[in-house]
Amino acid sequence: MMKNNRPVLTRTIVRNVFWNTLFITGLYFALNIVFLLIINHEAARIRDNQLIHEIEHLKNALCIDCDSLVIENPKEFKERALTVVSPSSFFLQVYNQNREILLQSENLKYIGDLPLYFPHKQSRDRFSTIIVGEISLRVIYGYLKENNKTSNVIIQLATQKANIFQFMPNLIFYDLLSFPFVFILILLGSFVLVRRGFAPINKIIDLANNISATQLNQRLDYDASPTDELGRLRDTLNNLFDRLQRHIEQISQFTDNASHQLMSPLTVLKSELEYILRKQHEHSDCRDTFTVMYEQTDRMIKIVRTLLILAKEANAIQNERSVLNVSKLIQNMNKTIQRKELFIEVQNGLYVRGDEEYFYMVMQNLINNAFKYSDTGRPVRVSAFLEHKKVIIKVCDQGYGIPAEQKEKIFERFYRFDDGKSKTPSGFGLGLPLVQSIVTAMGGAISIQDNPTGGTCFIISLDALSVK
Repeated sequence: MMKNNRPVLTRTIVRNVFWNTLFITGLYFALNIVFLLIINHEAARIRDNQLIHEIEHLKNALCIDCDSLVIENPKEFKERALTVVSPSSFFLQVYNQNREILLQSENLKYIGDLPLYFPHKQSRDRFSTIIVGEISLRVIYGYLKENNKTSNVIIQLATQKANIFQFMPNLIFYDLLSFPFVFILILLGSFVLVRRGFAPINKIIDLANNISATQLNQRLDYDASPTDELGRLRDTLNNLFDRLQRHIEQISQFTDNASHQLMSPLTVLKSELEYILRKQHEHSDCRDTFTVMYEQTDRMIKIVRTLLILAKEANAIQNERSVLNVSKLIQNMNKTIQRKELFIEVQNGLYVRGDEEYFYMVMQNLINNAFKYSDTGRPVRVSAFLEHKKVIIKVCDQGYGIPAEQKEKIFERFYRFDDGKSKTPSGFGLGLPLVQSIVTAMGGAISIQDNPTGGTCFIISLDALSVK
């Protein structure tokens, strides 16, 4: 199982949280405005109903007798609502068509007379909005009855207009006061929702990584409907794994066949050429020809062997991940590469997971390359030491160095480094790709740095293994 190293905040999560927070915050302010409008509308409707109810009481308390206004229920006009000025007060004014004011409530003296208005007699109780002084009033008009007929006397009843927006400064203040807490809740809620929304995708990613790191014959078993987006993603990846498995099996079959079909005749050819070269030849040209054939055959065998290793890559190497004594292996390089210019400095007790034969190929390639791209007599230094639970191996030469534009291509297959000293690049461009493939399969990494004294340093980093 691969380790889950997902960061808590990714760019995708941050972007989605940002847009969710922006949308919900905008919706929050929009709903606040809508609620204010609804409250204002409902308050106005309630106040209109109060006016209708109150004017009916006043009509029943008044009557017209012989063109005179008669108060049948004086107590109705002594109520507090008609005598003081407050948000719930009513202001009454009764007048006729001749603009004669017949009756006024006591509280009108505090704000002044209401402007007269003469609605059509056939219309029902009519509403309007007027301003008296600095007070906005909601007014209802109605005609009194005389012998069940509409008279010329108009009753005018007003009250302060229900306007929720007069409390807007206070509402805005409390909104701003509570907004930081609301915003934090929105932000945290958006983060939780986005994380939960991406949780199934992350689970599928983890399952896919586990498959790629172990065996391709495994498949995603995430429970989702085939028509669901997550189900379609699961099925798409499973189909992709099916195709990859078929291709890898075909490649594996090819490499197995190639190992027998190519290596066997080449080995036989090399043996035959060795036998021929051991014999005496009358003509020196024949021996030179056989020598060239032997060298090219040996070169072909090395190319085929390297290609087979690269084709199998991690599978062939990971199957042999035994304990490797790096210190001992590198110290013994002096015995196989007998060059006085080779200097080795290795810390004792360095162990890693890996195959000795494959790692020997890594060191051999790096050291041979170091000498190949250095002038005769130039030293090559190999060092190995422990640093932060990592085994660090450096192979440094004092050769021609590698230009920056070629460093990115140096590990590409069949890419041959042009040192600028020879007419044609040497080698066949598979040594460093092989080195990188083996090191990567061992769970390590390889990098290139310029040597401060001139030349190049190849640096390998591997997980150290504690052996007691």
